[in-house]
Amino acid sequence: AKALHYVEMEFDMAHPVKTIEALIQINQQLQNTEAAKGVLVYAATKVGGASSVKEGWYEKLHDWTMALEAYEHRQRSAPDVWEWKLGRMRCHQALYEWEPLRELVRESNHLLFNASAASNAVSTAEQRYELSKLGAAAAFNLAVSGDDGDEEEHWKMLQMYVEAMEPGCIAQGVMRIALAVHNHEFAVGQQYIDVVRSMIGAELTALVGESYKRAYGLMVGLQQLVELEEIILHNVSPSTLPRDRLITLWRNRLDGCERDLDVWMELLSMQALAIKLPDNVHAAQKL
Repeated sequence: AKALHYVEMEFDMAHPVKTIEALIQINQQLQNTEAAKGVLVYAATKVGGASSVKEGWYEKLHDWTMALEAYEHRQRSAPDVWEWKLGRMRCHQALYEWEPLRELVRESNHLLFNASAASNAVSTAEQRYELSKLGAAAAFNLAVSGDDGDEEEHWKMLQMYVEAMEPGCIAQGVMRIALAVHNHEFAVGQQYIDVVRSMIGAELTALVGESYKRAYGLMVGLQQLVELEEIILHNVSPSTLPRDRLITLWRNRLDGCERDLDVWMELLSMQALAIKLPDNVHAAQKL
């Protein structure tokens, strides 16, 4: 709240465009969504017109449709700017538009799998890590949905993206678990679960008392690990944890989660390793 007060003072005195992003971010962190939107409206009407509104501001407001339109507009005038393409990818991911995301990532695969192209590109290592993470998200969700009948190709691409991800990050570990479960390498999957649980635990300890939202995201990650263990148990010993019991467990947990689409989709996508969403009637009805 103090940070918001000081930034507002700076904004009132000089109306600098550079403080708008800070105001949006702080209001979002304080869950003052309407205030954050008001800052954006003010920027568009008073500070520099609609052209002064930065694409990232829409992202901070989670207005992914507007952000996507803004990035697409930018890329039409500057098609080779890497930042605009990455922005479009992030928007497609947030909108659960896996096929467009897959196509955009595939256009840039040479940056991940061709060392000379990557070294000559304007992209940074961090951007390539982000690209591989986005590619993995698209490949995984297309694989577990099974909508296009090309699941094995998606699993193959997921393996490639996982190898290109930032070494040792939590997202890479989670995708390694998913691959192990898909390949019926359950002992390997359990090993990765133990590693990722330790990583999340360390981050969670550091976040206690600082950021509820970020801490909650890590708690969702821990729930994912529990459910991955249950998927392994269901596969290894179906009589110990039959499918009906699995569905009941997951239904009760979902009912206890925040009514947040991102949280539910994150959990349901991993549950789809065992139960596809169309079969998970209770969850599908609530989305």
